[in-house]
Formats: sequence, structure tokens, C-alpha cells
Amino acid sequence: MSPEIAIRIEIVTGLNAKLLLTLDFNYQLEQLEQMKKVERPELIKYDWAEA
Repeated sequence: MSPEIAIRIEIVTGLNAKLLLTLDFNYQLEQLEQMKKVERPELIKYDWAEA
């Protein structure tokens, strides 16, 4: 979320723009942590010598 959007939301809803930006930042950090935890399947290594 950009600061401009947070300020517009604050004007309309009365919610603190700084709080909105902090919540958005924390949410994005949590999403990154969750993506790091997702196990990716190991690639099957092809042995060219046996081919």
C-alpha cells in the first residue's frame, strides 16, 4: 500500500494512515516468510553418464 492510498483511506474511514501502513508492511513480511517455508520439490538429477 502506498502512503497516498493510506491517507485517502484515513480521510474516508478515519483509520490512522500510519497504522494502516504498519499493518500492510507486517502482512507483506508474513507473506514472504510463508513463501520461504513452502517446500519446493527437489529436481530429479539426470545422470548423463548412465544415459
